[in-house]
Amino acid sequence: MITVVIKRDGTEQPFNPAKLNKWAEYATKSGGSWSEIAMMTYKRLDGKVKASDIHTTMINVCLDKEDIKYSRIAARLEHALIRKNLDAHGIKDSGGFKSIYDFMIDNGIWCKETLPPYNPVWEEWYEYTYQRKLEYWQIKQWSDKYAAKLNGKVIETPQIGCIGIGLGLHGDSQLAFDTAKGIIDAKINLPTPALNGIRNGDFDGISCCVISGGDSIDSIGVAEHLAYKFTAKKAGIGIEFNTRSKGDGVKGGRVTHLGKHPIYATLDKAVKMFTQMTRGGSATVTFKCIDPEAEDIMLWKTQRVDIETRLDKLDYSFAYNHAFLEAVIKDKDWYLFSLVSGKEAHDKFYDKDSNLDSYIEMASRLPHTKVKARSVLKTFLTSRSESGRMYCFNVTRANTHTGFIDKITLSNL
Repeated sequence: MITVVIKRDGTEQPFNPAKLNKWAEYATKSGGSWSEIAMMTYKRLDGKVKASDIHTTMINVCLDKEDIKYSRIAARLEHALIRKNLDAHGIKDSGGFKSIYDFMIDNGIWCKETLPPYNPVWEEWYEYTYQRKLEYWQIKQWSDKYAAKLNGKVIETPQIGCIGIGLGLHGDSQLAFDTAKGIIDAKINLPTPALNGIRNGDFDGISCCVISGGDSIDSIGVAEHLAYKFTAKKAGIGIEFNTRSKGDGVKGGRVTHLGKHPIYATLDKAVKMFTQMTRGGSATVTFKCIDPEAEDIMLWKTQRVDIETRLDKLDYSFAYNHAFLEAVIKDKDWYLFSLVSGKEAHDKFYDKDSNLDSYIEMASRLPHTKVKARSVLKTFLTSRSESGRMYCFNVTRANTHTGFIDKITLSNL
């Protein structure tokens, strides 16, 4: 059982059940059993605990019920966490918008050069957004990804933040209020950089990008340069390197290519040079199922390789086509082609009419490595299960259902 509670300021005090009951009663004003939530929270904790642990456990108790009524109780508790952070600075989210606006500007959380001077009409705007009740996942997503922070603590409710975004985009205008309403009512879907920027003077609005690097020094260098530049712009990176594989000849065979590992390793360092505002820099690297290094690449995300070889901070996307699926279904051989000697196979990889017979025909003419299709799939599924960040991408399907003229070769997911 709980014996001691560590408060936010670090002081300790004996556990008082009445305080737990009070929070449970507060959370269940709109329904639900406060006594059940309090008792289940009490049973899950033991000894000396932080006040924040009690609060988080109450939320988890509600979520574990998998009931919309209790999910909304969890939402109320999650919202209360943000209110506590505001309370610590003497600001009440129910105390009107002016005190909130002044606090945000005075503490440099919002940019005074970006936002217009305070207008009393904004109190009516805030009255509207303040009354909006959000689901748990909406508040949690806001806290984790979009909310402004002070000293590492979320200091901005969604109801506050949406007005800041509206004012940053459109100034003191009806359009600013319409934007705030659209955000809080989930009728406007803005990219992450817009939701965690604008009101702080940051207008970088690129959410994601895709980059293709070719088989030359300049192309590889430019692709990596773009990766870290767009990371600095807060964009998520989807990237591919259409380069030769390990063991391929370079300069007429006078030099042996080191493969994709050093290229991927450099990319990993490039995107880690900057962060993407509320998250660290990240990149998803797409590679083809016909790449001779495909199965090796799948292992770089796992602990099946030594630490020097491991590149587990990158995410990976396994690109396959209908021909590969056909080989898996029929338990047939699959063929891996070097970009140097099997460029024809790489060029036809994205064709909408790709089939296994065409790859068998190419294998009769081009140098290749033969593997079992199901073995490749098994490696992928194992790596996906162990890492949770090994994705897949059906290029045939993507290029069948598309309005784009250019071929789709990758995504940033």
